[in-house]
Amino acid sequence: MTSISPIKTGLFWSGLTRADHVCQLYPTDSTFLNALESFVASGLRRGESVIVVATAAHLHALEQRLRMGNWIDIDRARWEDRYIAILARETLDKILVDEWPDAQRFDDAIMQLLRRARGQEQRREVRIFSEMVSLLWARGRAGAVHRLEHLWHELVKCQSVPLVCAYSREGFGEEAQATLRQICAAHDRVLPDPMASVMSRVVQLPLREPGPRDRQAS
Repeated sequence: MTSISPIKTGLFWSGLTRADHVCQLYPTDSTFLNALESFVASGLRRGESVIVVATAAHLHALEQRLRMGNWIDIDRARWEDRYIAILARETLDKILVDEWPDAQRFDDAIMQLLRRARGQEQRREVRIFSEMVSLLWARGRAGAVHRLEHLWHELVKCQSVPLVCAYSREGFGEEAQATLRQICAAHDRVLPDPMASVMSRVVQLPLREPGPRDRQAS
C-alpha cells in the first residue's frame, strides 16, 4: 500500500478535465508524492502552468522527483511562471481572519497566482494542487475546512481550472467518518487508492456553503 502504479504512470490524470475538483486521501507519503509528481509532470509536459501550494517538506521532495526522472527543465518552468511552488502555511495565513477563511482574501491571493501562471497574454491553461485544507484539518478546524473547500469549489468552476486537494488518512479515525463523507462530497472526483474499505462508506451529500454553525464548531 505504498504506491499506486496507475497514478504513477499518469493514467488517472489523462481523464482530468477543466473545472475538476479532485480529492486524494492517501495512506502514505509515498502514495501522495507519486500522485503529486504525476499530476505536476503531466501538466508541465502538456505546456500548462502548475501551481503547487504545499508544505516545505513536500515541495522539497516533489522538486527532487521532478529533477530526477521526468526530463523536465524545472528551472526554466519556474522562470516562465509555469511552475509556481509556494508554502501552504504562508498562503493560509494570508487568507484567514480569526482562523476562518475570508472570501475576499482568498480570491485576492489565488487570483494573483492565477494571473502569474496564465502568462503575459493570460492564455495558458493552469492546474492547481493545494494542501491548505489538510493543514486546517490537522489544527482541528473542521468548519474552516468545509469553508475553504467551498471557496475552492466556487473558484474552480468560475475559473475553469482543475484542482487537487489532499488529506492524509491518518487524520481520520472512526469518529471522523461523517466529516470524511462531507469532504468527499465537496469534490467532483476522489482519487482511487488502496482504501476501498473506507471509500465504500463514502456517501454523496449535497454540497452546501458552510454557515455560522460550522464556524462555531471550528
